[in-house]
Amino acid sequence: MTTFKELKAEVQGALGGIDTTTANLAVARGVNAGVQAAAFLFNPHQLQVSGTLTASAGSGSVSMSSLTGLLLINSVYSQSTGEKVHRLRFTDLDMPWVPTSGRILFYSDRGGELYYRPKADETLLVYYLKRPDRLVDDTDEYPFDGHEEFVISFASAYAWGYVEEDESSQMWQRISDQVGLPDGLVKQLQDKINLLVNPRTGDEG
Repeated sequence: MTTFKELKAEVQGALGGIDTTTANLAVARGVNAGVQAAAFLFNPHQLQVSGTLTASAGSGSVSMSSLTGLLLINSVYSQSTGEKVHRLRFTDLDMPWVPTSGRILFYSDRGGELYYRPKADETLLVYYLKRPDRLVDDTDEYPFDGHEEFVISFASAYAWGYVEEDESSQMWQRISDQVGLPDGLVKQLQDKINLLVNPRTGDEG
C-alpha cells in the first residue's frame, strides 16, 4: 500500500522540491484534503459502513451524530421491512403528494439531521460512506484502493494555493482547473473539505 510519506514526496516534487515549514505543512494538509476528496467522489468500498437511526412519529427528524465519521449517505432502508426509503430534496418533503401516514417512504439530510416522511416510529438502516482517518505518520497507509493520481493532483493544487496564500475561492478555482472538476462537484467538495482542512485557519478534522 502507498504510504503518507510516498504521497507527500510526489506532491513535494510537484512543488519543485520546496522544503520550508510552510510548504511541508501545505503538502501534508493537501494530501489529506485530496484523500477526503477522493473518498467523497469515488465512494470506495473500504469506507462503506452502516448504522441505525431511530425515527419517531412525534418528530420528523433524527440526529445523525451516532453515524460515526459520516461523509455521505448511500442508501436508507426500513430495518423491519427491508423496504428502501427514497431520497427527496429537502424542499419536497412536505409537498402535498407526500403521504402523511404509514411507513417511512422518503428522507432528506441537512445540517446533521435526517428528516423523514411520513413521520413514524421506525428503525432506519443507513448505509453510508465514512470519512477516512487523517494521515499523520509517514508510515500511515493510503486508506483505499486506487485514485492515488487524483489525490496527488488535488494535493498539488491545494498545496500551491496554500503556499501562495490564495483566498478560498482562488484555491478552489485552482483545484478545479488542475483536476478538471465541474463547478457543481467543486461546490460539494468545498462544503465537505472546508470542514476538514481549512487552509486559512489551519483547522483540521
